[in-house]
Amino acid sequence: MIGLTVTPRKKLRFEIGHLVLCLIFSLSFLMVLSFGVTNTLAALLTGPLQVTADTTSNSALDSVLDSLGNLHTIYVRDGSIRYRKVLDGNSTEETIAAGSAPSIVLDSTNTPHISFISSGVANYTNRTGGTWSTPLPIVGSGAIKTSIDIDGSNKVHIISFSGGYGALDYATNTSGSFVITNLFTGAYDSG
Repeated sequence: MIGLTVTPRKKLRFEIGHLVLCLIFSLSFLMVLSFGVTNTLAALLTGPLQVTADTTSNSALDSVLDSLGNLHTIYVRDGSIRYRKVLDGNSTEETIAAGSAPSIVLDSTNTPHISFISSGVANYTNRTGGTWSTPLPIVGSGAIKTSIDIDGSNKVHIISFSGGYGALDYATNTSGSFVITNLFTGAYDSG
């Protein structure tokens, strides 16, 4: 399978079979290129940058650049969602929670927001004040994939896909708490 996806968070994602290459673009990225390259960005532009602690058993990698040119990456290893922020070429790994299929986005203050699956339930968490919030179950029953985005008011929007009957659900906290809307329920063909 070959695919090309451009998401609202200005991430270009190429899929060729199981190989996924993400290219991340933003106005701040272009400004950094124009006005001086940070160490993190220089490392990204001049060669490979190891962002995970283990180079062999990571999966479901998703990354985004913040407005300062720092790389925020989430991935799965040993059944847990892991996070790294690469700042001037240095990073520390944090374990968020048990789960799979993570998706990351940053708000206007560079706060990371993550959706992921845990025990068939779509969850949401964010990192404020240096700690991750307790994961909040959003959409349950057979969820296998999520995607997250942030609007101009820093409100969260999550899409969740469930196997089995192929449910597509949308959750947003624009009203102050998450409201879930089922967008589609139908047959799911895994082939």
